[in-house]
Amino acid sequence: MVVRPSAVAGQFYSGDAEYLRKQVSELLASAAMPIKNVPKALIAPHAGYVYSGATAAAAFATLRNGAQTITRVVLIGPAHYVHVRGIAAPTVDAFETPLGRVAVDASALDAIAGLPSVMWEGIDVRFGSFATEASSPQSRPMSAMSPIATKFSEAAK
Repeated sequence: MVVRPSAVAGQFYSGDAEYLRKQVSELLASAAMPIKNVPKALIAPHAGYVYSGATAAAAFATLRNGAQTITRVVLIGPAHYVHVRGIAAPTVDAFETPLGRVAVDASALDAIAGLPSVMWEGIDVRFGSFATEASSPQSRPMSAMSPIATKFSEAAK
């Protein structure tokens, strides 16, 4: 199994699992009550939790009412370090976070593999973007799946 180590744990969010679990729980608990209808898509910030954690939690909290029915979460984020035209898909099996590994949904990636706009990134963390990683800990509690099934748009090598 090829696992991409965390690129920003300890910087954008805590690298300590217990502290991060508590922080995410508090952020989600302080978010407004969820809306009646569960959204099909969200746009949430991905900066450090000190800057945008509450706003991201408010977005993810809208999924509370449907958490048990969510079967796939697709995290898409910008490429911060290199220009990507299309989708840069991961070539790893999972992403490491302080809260555990986040499995990559291989079947979802296989379904888009032949599209001309899909590129495949390497494991080198220096070239990986952090947007999806920073969103992962807050999106996890909103899904019935453990680990969360994900598809990432990341920076390509």
